[in-house]
Amino acid sequence: MDGFLKLLKEASEDKHVVSIKITIYRLAKHSKIVRYLCRAAENGKNVTVLMELKARFDEQNNISAFKRIFMEQFEFAVNTYF
Repeated sequence: MDGFLKLLKEASEDKHVVSIKITIYRLAKHSKIVRYLCRAAENGKNVTVLMELKARFDEQNNISAFKRIFMEQFEFAVNTYF
């Protein structure tokens, strides 16, 4: 996971990266992924997220992340089916 987080952090700051597209199933309460995606959006990157809101046992973390990401005006797709 550390390698992926490093890649995402670097992509959020790299001037040559124009967009980040990601599918998220389950997030931690204080997710670095959300932090890096928000940073990418702040840096002018086109961020698209597909998120499973009803991920087993993690619904509240995903809903909280959705609210934070939604406020950044990302392109967002939500899957609510199992």
